[in-house]
Amino acid sequence: MPKIHPAIPELEKHIQEAKKLKLIRIETDEDKLYVVYLHNQMRLRLTDEERVRVWAYKDLVVRLGYPFAQVKFEHKIKVGSGYKRADILVTDSQSRPYIVLECKKPQTDSVKMEEAYKQLKSYADLERASYIWLSNYTENTVQELFYHGKYTRHKDLFALPPFAYASQFKFKLWILFRLFFSLFKKLSSLSLSFSFLRNILILLTLAGLAWVAVNISDYQNISEIALQVAWYALFVLWIVALLFVLFKIAQRKKPPAKKAATHRKRRVTKAKAVRKIVSAKKTLVKKK
Repeated sequence: MPKIHPAIPELEKHIQEAKKLKLIRIETDEDKLYVVYLHNQMRLRLTDEERVRVWAYKDLVVRLGYPFAQVKFEHKIKVGSGYKRADILVTDSQSRPYIVLECKKPQTDSVKMEEAYKQLKSYADLERASYIWLSNYTENTVQELFYHGKYTRHKDLFALPPFAYASQFKFKLWILFRLFFSLFKKLSSLSLSFSFLRNILILLTLAGLAWVAVNISDYQNISEIALQVAWYALFVLWIVALLFVLFKIAQRKKPPAKKAATHRKRRVTKAKAVRKIVSAKKTLVKKK
Protein backbone atom coordinates (compact mmCIF):
# COMPACT_ATOMS: atom_id res chain seq x y z
CA MET A 1 0.00 0.00 0.00
CA PRO A 2 1.52 3.37 -1.03
CA LYS A 3 2.47 5.74 1.75
CA ILE A 4 0.07 8.67 2.22
CA HIS A 5 1.66 12.11 2.27
CA PRO A 6 1.08 13.99 5.58
CA ALA A 7 -0.58 16.85 3.69
CA ILE A 8 -3.34 14.65 2.25
CA PRO A 9 -5.41 14.46 5.51
CA GLU A 10 -5.23 18.25 5.81
CA LEU A 11 -6.36 18.63 2.20
CA GLU A 12 -9.28 16.29 2.92
CA LYS A 13 -10.42 18.68 5.66
CA HIS A 14 -10.36 21.55 3.16
CA ILE A 15 -12.38 19.44 0.72
CA GLN A 16 -15.01 18.81 3.39
CA GLU A 17 -15.15 22.54 4.14
CA ALA A 18 -15.55 23.30 0.43
CA LYS A 19 -18.45 20.81 0.28
CA LYS A 20 -20.18 22.50 3.23
CA LEU A 21 -19.76 25.87 1.52
CA LYS A 22 -21.38 24.45 -1.65
CA LEU A 23 -18.27 25.11 -3.72
CA ILE A 24 -17.82 21.52 -4.90
CA ARG A 25 -19.55 18.15 -5.02
CA ILE A 26 -17.82 14.78 -4.73
CA GLU A 27 -19.03 11.96 -6.97
CA THR A 28 -18.07 8.29 -7.27
CA ASP A 29 -17.88 6.50 -10.60
CA GLU A 30 -16.53 2.93 -10.84
CA ASP A 31 -14.78 3.22 -7.47
CA LYS A 32 -13.07 6.42 -8.57
CA LEU A 33 -13.63 9.82 -6.96
CA TYR A 34 -14.48 12.90 -8.99
CA VAL A 35 -14.88 16.52 -7.95
CA VAL A 36 -17.47 18.79 -9.54
CA TYR A 37 -16.88 22.54 -9.24
CA LEU A 38 -20.39 23.93 -8.88
CA HIS A 39 -19.69 27.41 -10.32
CA ASN A 40 -18.79 26.01 -13.75
CA GLN A 41 -19.93 22.36 -13.47
CA MET A 42 -16.45 21.13 -14.40
CA ARG A 43 -15.97 17.46 -13.42
CA LEU A 44 -12.41 16.24 -12.79
CA ARG A 45 -10.76 13.18 -11.28
CA LEU A 46 -9.92 13.74 -7.60
CA THR A 47 -6.17 13.14 -7.64
CA ASP A 48 -3.69 14.51 -5.11
CA GLU A 49 -2.97 17.41 -7.46
CA GLU A 50 -6.69 18.10 -7.79
CA ARG A 51 -6.97 18.20 -3.99
CA VAL A 52 -4.43 21.02 -3.99
CA ARG A 53 -6.48 22.84 -6.63
CA VAL A 54 -9.63 22.52 -4.49
CA TRP A 55 -7.78 24.05 -1.55
CA ALA A 56 -6.38 26.90 -3.71
CA TYR A 57 -9.81 27.54 -5.24
CA LYS A 58 -11.42 27.71 -1.79
CA ASP A 59 -8.71 30.10 -0.64
CA LEU A 60 -9.28 32.38 -3.64
CA VAL A 61 -13.06 32.66 -3.36
CA VAL A 62 -13.54 32.37 0.43
CA ARG A 63 -10.53 33.99 2.10
CA LEU A 64 -9.48 36.41 -0.65
CA GLY A 65 -13.00 37.06 -1.94
CA TYR A 66 -12.55 36.73 -5.70
CA PRO A 67 -15.88 36.36 -7.57
CA PHE A 68 -16.71 32.99 -9.11
CA ALA A 69 -17.08 34.60 -12.54
CA GLN A 70 -13.44 35.71 -12.51
CA VAL A 71 -11.99 32.27 -11.63
CA LYS A 72 -11.38 30.11 -14.73
CA PHE A 73 -10.17 26.49 -14.78
CA GLU A 74 -7.98 24.83 -17.43
CA HIS A 75 -7.50 28.13 -19.23
CA LYS A 76 -5.97 27.70 -22.70
CA ILE A 77 -2.72 29.58 -23.35
CA LYS A 78 -1.21 29.66 -26.83
CA VAL A 79 2.44 28.55 -26.67
CA GLY A 80 4.10 28.45 -30.06
CA SER A 81 1.93 26.50 -32.47
CA GLY A 82 0.07 24.66 -29.72
CA TYR A 83 -1.83 25.29 -26.53
CA LYS A 84 -1.09 24.73 -22.85
CA ARG A 85 -3.52 24.89 -19.96
CA ALA A 86 -3.18 26.87 -16.73
CA ASP A 87 -4.75 25.18 -13.69
CA ILE A 88 -6.48 28.39 -12.59
CA LEU A 89 -6.60 31.83 -14.15
CA VAL A 90 -8.13 34.74 -12.23
CA THR A 91 -9.13 37.78 -14.27
CA ASP A 92 -9.65 41.35 -13.14
CA SER A 93 -12.89 43.33 -13.43
CA GLN A 94 -12.12 44.04 -17.10
CA SER A 95 -11.56 40.34 -17.92
CA ARG A 96 -7.79 40.76 -18.26
CA PRO A 97 -5.49 38.02 -16.89
CA TYR A 98 -4.60 38.89 -13.32
CA ILE A 99 -3.42 35.75 -11.46
CA VAL A 100 -2.06 32.54 -12.99
CA LEU A 101 -1.99 29.57 -10.63
CA GLU A 102 -0.25 26.22 -11.06
CA CYS A 103 -0.98 23.34 -8.67
CA LYS A 104 1.22 20.31 -8.01
CA LYS A 105 0.67 17.30 -5.79
CA PRO A 106 2.26 17.46 -2.32
CA GLN A 107 4.79 14.73 -3.21
CA THR A 108 6.37 16.91 -5.93
CA ASP A 109 10.14 17.25 -5.43
CA SER A 110 12.16 20.46 -5.73
CA VAL A 111 13.39 19.72 -9.26
CA LYS A 112 9.87 19.35 -10.63
CA MET A 113 8.73 22.40 -8.65
CA GLU A 114 11.49 24.44 -10.32
CA GLU A 115 10.37 23.19 -13.74
CA ALA A 116 6.77 24.08 -12.91
CA TYR A 117 7.89 27.55 -11.78
CA LYS A 118 9.61 28.22 -15.11
CA GLN A 119 6.54 26.99 -16.96
CA LEU A 120 4.26 29.18 -14.84
CA LYS A 121 6.43 32.25 -15.52
CA SER A 122 6.21 31.62 -19.26
CA TYR A 123 2.41 31.38 -19.00
CA ALA A 124 2.24 34.64 -17.07
CA ASP A 125 4.55 36.42 -19.54
CA LEU A 126 2.36 35.32 -22.45
CA GLU A 127 -0.83 36.40 -20.70
CA ARG A 128 0.75 39.55 -19.15
CA ALA A 129 -0.67 38.58 -15.76
CA SER A 130 0.11 40.61 -12.64
CA TYR A 131 0.63 37.70 -10.19
CA ILE A 132 1.69 34.06 -10.21
CA TRP A 133 1.09 31.41 -7.56
CA LEU A 134 2.79 28.01 -7.58
CA SER A 135 1.65 25.60 -4.88
CA ASN A 136 1.90 21.99 -3.80
CA TYR A 137 0.16 22.95 -0.52
CA THR A 138 3.30 22.56 1.61
CA GLU A 139 5.37 24.96 -0.52
CA ASN A 140 4.00 28.17 -2.01
CA THR A 141 5.62 30.69 -4.32
CA VAL A 142 3.77 33.97 -4.87
CA GLN A 143 5.24 36.71 -7.03
CA GLU A 144 4.15 40.02 -8.49
CA LEU A 145 5.22 40.71 -12.06
CA PHE A 146 6.27 44.03 -13.61
CA TYR A 147 6.68 44.32 -17.37
CA HIS A 148 9.16 46.68 -19.03
CA GLY A 149 9.10 45.87 -22.72
CA LYS A 150 10.70 42.46 -23.18
CA TYR A 151 12.07 42.52 -19.64
CA THR A 152 9.98 41.16 -16.75
CA ARG A 153 10.81 41.80 -13.10
CA HIS A 154 9.54 39.45 -10.38
CA LYS A 155 8.95 40.44 -6.78
CA ASP A 156 8.40 37.83 -4.07
CA LEU A 157 5.30 38.22 -1.90
CA PHE A 158 3.99 36.51 1.22
CA ALA A 159 0.45 36.27 -0.15
CA LEU A 160 -1.87 37.43 -2.92
CA PRO A 161 -3.85 40.66 -2.45
CA PRO A 162 -7.53 40.25 -1.53
CA PHE A 163 -10.15 41.04 -4.15
CA ALA A 164 -11.26 44.30 -2.52
CA TYR A 165 -7.75 45.61 -3.15
CA ALA A 166 -7.02 43.70 -6.34
CA SER A 167 -5.68 46.86 -7.93
CA GLN A 168 -1.95 47.09 -7.15
CA PHE A 169 -2.28 50.80 -6.37
CA LYS A 170 -5.28 50.46 -4.03
CA PHE A 171 -3.85 47.40 -2.28
CA LYS A 172 -0.54 49.05 -1.43
CA LEU A 173 -2.12 52.35 -0.49
CA TRP A 174 -4.37 50.39 1.88
CA ILE A 175 -1.28 48.83 3.53
CA LEU A 176 0.36 52.27 3.71
CA PHE A 177 -2.75 53.82 5.30
CA ARG A 178 -2.91 51.06 7.93
CA LEU A 179 0.77 51.55 8.75
CA PHE A 180 0.37 55.32 9.12
CA PHE A 181 -2.77 54.95 11.21
CA SER A 182 -1.15 52.52 13.65
CA LEU A 183 1.95 54.69 13.99
CA PHE A 184 -0.18 57.81 14.51
CA LYS A 185 -2.10 56.08 17.32
CA LYS A 186 1.14 55.11 19.03
CA LEU A 187 2.58 58.62 18.69
CA SER A 188 -0.66 60.19 19.95
CA SER A 189 -0.43 58.14 23.14
CA LEU A 190 2.91 59.79 23.96
CA SER A 191 3.19 63.21 25.62
CA LEU A 192 4.56 65.00 22.56
CA SER A 193 3.81 68.46 21.24
CA PHE A 194 1.63 68.94 18.17
CA SER A 195 4.50 70.38 16.09
CA PHE A 196 6.64 67.34 16.89
CA LEU A 197 3.83 65.00 15.81
CA ARG A 198 3.39 67.03 12.64
CA ASN A 199 7.07 66.72 11.79
CA ILE A 200 7.00 62.96 12.41
CA LEU A 201 3.95 62.60 10.14
CA ILE A 202 5.67 64.63 7.40
CA LEU A 203 8.66 62.31 7.63
CA LEU A 204 6.46 59.21 7.47
CA THR A 205 4.47 60.60 4.54
CA LEU A 206 7.59 61.30 2.50
CA ALA A 207 8.99 57.88 3.32
CA GLY A 208 5.67 56.33 2.30
CA LEU A 209 5.62 58.24 -0.98
CA ALA A 210 9.10 56.97 -1.75
CA TRP A 211 7.95 53.42 -1.02
CA VAL A 212 4.90 53.93 -3.24
CA ALA A 213 7.08 55.26 -6.05
CA VAL A 214 9.24 52.15 -5.97
CA ASN A 215 6.51 49.55 -5.48
CA ILE A 216 3.53 50.96 -7.36
CA SER A 217 4.85 52.91 -10.32
CA ASP A 218 6.07 49.83 -12.20
CA TYR A 219 3.58 50.17 -15.03
CA GLN A 220 4.30 49.74 -18.71
CA ASN A 221 3.25 53.31 -19.53
CA ILE A 222 5.82 54.84 -17.12
CA SER A 223 9.42 54.78 -18.27
CA GLU A 224 12.15 53.36 -16.08
CA ILE A 225 13.99 56.70 -16.12
CA ALA A 226 10.96 58.61 -14.81
CA LEU A 227 10.55 56.02 -12.06
CA GLN A 228 14.17 56.37 -10.96
CA VAL A 229 13.98 60.18 -11.00
CA ALA A 230 10.83 60.07 -8.85
CA TRP A 231 12.46 57.66 -6.43
CA TYR A 232 15.67 59.68 -6.00
CA ALA A 233 13.74 62.95 -5.63
CA LEU A 234 11.56 61.45 -2.88
CA PHE A 235 14.56 59.87 -1.22
CA VAL A 236 16.29 63.29 -1.03
CA LEU A 237 13.11 64.79 0.44
CA TRP A 238 13.01 61.98 2.99
CA ILE A 239 16.62 62.69 4.06
CA VAL A 240 15.88 66.43 4.35
CA ALA A 241 12.77 65.72 6.41
CA LEU A 242 14.72 63.37 8.67
CA LEU A 243 17.39 66.01 9.31
CA PHE A 244 14.65 68.58 9.97
CA VAL A 245 12.97 66.34 12.52
CA LEU A 246 16.27 65.60 14.26
CA PHE A 247 16.99 69.34 14.40
CA LYS A 248 13.58 70.00 15.91
CA ILE A 249 14.10 67.24 18.47
CA ALA A 250 17.38 68.83 19.51
CA GLN A 251 15.64 72.19 19.89
CA ARG A 252 12.74 70.91 21.96
CA LYS A 253 12.17 72.76 25.24
CA LYS A 254 13.18 70.88 28.33
CA PRO A 255 10.65 70.07 31.09
CA PRO A 256 10.27 72.78 33.80
CA ALA A 257 12.18 70.85 36.51
CA LYS A 258 15.22 70.33 34.30
CA LYS A 259 14.97 73.91 33.05
CA ALA A 260 14.99 75.27 36.63
CA ALA A 261 17.97 73.10 37.52
CA THR A 262 19.82 74.40 34.48
CA HIS A 263 19.08 78.00 35.47
CA ARG A 264 20.38 77.33 39.02
CA LYS A 265 23.61 75.91 37.63
CA ARG A 266 24.04 78.94 35.42
CA ARG A 267 23.45 81.35 38.36
CA VAL A 268 25.94 79.49 40.55
CA THR A 269 28.51 79.47 37.78
CA LYS A 270 27.97 83.17 37.14
CA ALA A 271 28.26 83.98 40.88
CA LYS A 272 31.53 82.04 41.10
CA ALA A 273 32.91 83.93 38.12
CA VAL A 274 31.91 87.27 39.66
CA ARG A 275 33.59 86.36 42.99
CA LYS A 276 36.76 85.41 41.18
CA ILE A 277 36.82 88.74 39.36
CA VAL A 278 36.20 90.69 42.60
CA SER A 279 38.92 88.78 44.47
CA ALA A 280 41.35 89.37 41.60
CA LYS A 281 40.65 93.13 41.67
CA LYS A 282 41.20 93.24 45.50
CA THR A 283 44.52 91.44 45.06
CA LEU A 284 45.65 93.99 42.50
CA VAL A 285 44.64 96.91 44.77
CA LYS A 286 46.62 95.44 47.70
CA LYS A 287 49.75 95.01 45.58
CA LYS A 288 49.59 98.64 44.50
